[in-house]
Amino acid sequence: MNFETIRAIDALLLPPGLFFILALTGLLLAFTRSGRLLLFVSVIFLYLLSTPWLASKLISPLEQQYPAITPEALQQSNADVLVLLGGGYFGESVEYADTAIGPYFAERLRYTAWLANQTGLPVIVSSGKSDAPAAARILENQYGVKSVAVDDRSWNTLDNAANTAQLARELEYAQVAVVTHGWHMPRAIWSFRKAGLDVLPAPMGLTHSVSEPDKIRSWYPYSIALLRSDKAIHEHAGLMWYKFLSSRADAVTQESKVAGETENREDNAR
Repeated sequence: MNFETIRAIDALLLPPGLFFILALTGLLLAFTRSGRLLLFVSVIFLYLLSTPWLASKLISPLEQQYPAITPEALQQSNADVLVLLGGGYFGESVEYADTAIGPYFAERLRYTAWLANQTGLPVIVSSGKSDAPAAARILENQYGVKSVAVDDRSWNTLDNAANTAQLARELEYAQVAVVTHGWHMPRAIWSFRKAGLDVLPAPMGLTHSVSEPDKIRSWYPYSIALLRSDKAIHEHAGLMWYKFLSSRADAVTQESKVAGETENREDNAR
C-alpha cells in the first residue's frame, strides 16, 4: 500500500473526515428521514470530537504511557544516540529559501537539540528525502548539534524503525532514545521494538490535561480539540493496523515454516 493510499484512507475513512463525508451524504439526502438522521448524527459526533473533554479522553491514554525523561536520567541510561522522528513535510519555505519542516517536526527537533546539547549524545534524523536533510541542517547550523546522521528514506513509523535499525547497526549503536510526541510514542516504541532495537522513550509535548466534564468550557467546540482528537484516533487506528499487519506476517511465516518441516519429513520418508 503506497503513501498516497494510506493518506487517502486516513483522511476519508477515519474521523473526523468520515463524519464530514457522512454529513455531506446526509445533506444530499435531507429530503429523506434517514438522510436527516445521518446529518444529525454526523454533526453531533463532529461537535463531540471538537470538545476538550472528548479530545483529552482520547489522547490522554497515549500521552500517559511514557513519562518525560530528564537529561540526567538520559545520561545515566545506556542510550547511545537520540533518534528524531519526522513529523511532516510542508514544501519549501520562502522566507528561509529552504525546505519547511512541519510544526510537529519543529517541536521535536527543538527538544532533540536541547537533549543533545545537555547530554552530548549524537542524533539520527529519520524522515523523508526532503525534510530529513533540512532538519539536520537546522540542528547543525541553528542549534550547534554537530554529530548528526540522516535517514531520508522513511515515509511512516515502520520505515523509521527499520531504517534506524539498519543505521544503528552500521554505526554500532546498541540502544536508541526515540524523540517524538507523547501521543505518537506508543506506536513508535512498538515499531522500534518490532525492528529489534533496544529503545528508550524520550517523549515531548506532554500535556497530561484532562478536561473535567463539570466545567462548561470542556464542552465548547475548539479547532485545537478537533485536531487533538484527530491525532489520537490516527494513533489508535495506526497501532491496531501495525499489529494486524504483524500478525498476518507472523501467520505467513509460521505457515511457511510448517510447510517446510512437512516437506522435509516427506523427503526423509522417501
